[in-house]
Amino acid sequence: MLSSLRAHYLFDSEFCTPGKANQKGTVENLVKYVRRNAMVPLPRVNSLEELNQKLISWCEKQREINVKNWEQERLGLRPLPANPFRCCKTNLVKSNNLLLFQFDRNYYSVPMDCAHKNSGRSICG
Repeated sequence: MLSSLRAHYLFDSEFCTPGKANQKGTVENLVKYVRRNAMVPLPRVNSLEELNQKLISWCEKQREINVKNWEQERLGLRPLPANPFRCCKTNLVKSNNLLLFQFDRNYYSVPMDCAHKNSGRSICG
């Protein structure tokens, strides 16, 4: 399914090795950047809503600072495909006498009126 999604939207994947934090440096550094620049010194607020407003304001300032870079990147992006990718897998299943069917080593129950009938089910994710 992932290879079909990648082919449809024309992107590649780079996976990190589990337990190797040094391979996720970009994400970790961005979290540190936000923490250092938006939360130091620690904002004094009276409510979560006030903190959210302060963070939104900080984000808007960052957007204004980087708008030229983002516009340059946007110009280099490909258009999306005309048809969206359908993230579904359809399988023909038949329930057993306990009103269960098996899919990917898991059992699922079916309504009584579906007992012993073949049925195509889409499992979407």
